Amino acid sequence: MDAQKMKNLLMQLLAGGDEDVLGEDEDLLLSEVRTFKDAGVCTYNEGLVVNWDDDTEFQITIVQSE
Repeated sequence: MDAQKMKNLLMQLLAGGDEDVLGEDEDLLLSEVRTFKDAGVCTYNEGLVVNWDDDTEFQITIVQSE
């Protein structure tokens, strides 16, 4: 397993997840998941940009431990 494979796995889980992980109180919908490269984030790290329908955005950096 490397950072690239971990990024791909997380992207699939986030984009394809159908379980209600936010609970009944949240009506948020995932609007987009992009890689750092696709989102134009200037970094050498692997990662994902996660956007929700309430206009919030999270950047998830993936760094492999030694």
